Order: sequence, then structure tokens, then C-alpha cells
Amino acid sequence: MNTADKSIALLDIALRRRFGFRELLPKPELLENQTIAEVNLAELLNHLNNKITEKIDKNLQIGHSYFMKKDKAIKKEEQLISRMKDEILPLLQEYCFDDFNTLAEILGSNLVNLEQGRFNQEVFSSAGKEVILTSLKSMLNGENDNGVDDKIDFTKTINKILRILLDNVKPEILSWQICQINPVP
Repeated sequence: MNTADKSIALLDIALRRRFGFRELLPKPELLENQTIAEVNLAELLNHLNNKITEKIDKNLQIGHSYFMKKDKAIKKEEQLISRMKDEILPLLQEYCFDDFNTLAEILGSNLVNLEQGRFNQEVFSSAGKEVILTSLKSMLNGENDNGVDDKIDFTKTINKILRILLDNVKPEILSWQICQINPVP
């Protein structure tokens, strides 16, 4: 921690001692039923915030206002593309401290060029609209860029791991009874 961080930390403590704070979480319900180019804004906000919470920090979630204009959900493709390109992508880049591996885990590799350590340049070209929309649709469908489903059946996976572990443990070593795990069909 350098001296600048220490002085900011002291200021933060002083503010928290003198003022009350309320946690204001994103409200995806304000975006319900608003779909742009087959991208549901509430689902997009939830998906991005789940990934941000998982990969970075709960306190860095994106607010619903990024997808709103004058108290109403945005309605045009151009608005969605502009918000993604000009506001959300740079914000996430800052949150990830230019770690493009983490950005790729959040956004998918269509938007991120891992080899060059930057956003895919097509995002900022005339083809950017299609690249962004395709990536958002893939994200919401649980597909990565290879068309492989990212959704995992955790129950089956855990049962397989436990079965492997239990098959490799000698019963005489255990000092407790092991319950039989029902095999997964």
C-alpha cells in the first residue's frame, strides 16, 4: 500500500464515521420486457453483474442506469451499442486493471483479443454493431465462442468427483461410515 492509498483509506474511514451509507443495488426489474435486437436488457444486466460478482467484486456491479435514458429503458440498437462501446467496456477494463483474461471470462472472447491484450478492433469498426450484438446473444444463451454450452450440471459433476474420490479411498482408513452415493444416470 503506498502513501496515496493510505491517505484515501483514512478519508474513507472519516467519511464512513460521519455519514450513513445505503447499499443501492442494480434494479433489473426496471428493464423488464425491454428487448433490443433479441437482447433482453434485464437478462444482460443480471448476466454481467453475476460475472462481475464472480470474477471481480460484488461492489463493482453495473447499475441499471447504463441501460436507461430519462427514467425509461433504452429502446434503440444504437443506444445499446453506444452504451456497451463507450461506457461499459471501458468501465470493465478499468475494473479488471487491463487483465484481458478476466475481461474475456466476463464478456467472451468475441469482444476481447487475448493475444494482443486489448478489445477486438472489430468492436470499434463499422462491423462493431454486429460483433457486439452477436457476442451479447451468445453470452445470454450460455454459449462461448465455440458454441459450447457454458452451463454445467453441478450436481452431476459433484457426484462424479465424489464417486472418484470414494473409489480411491480404502475403507479401512476411514474412521466414519461413508454414505452410499446414488449413481447419476
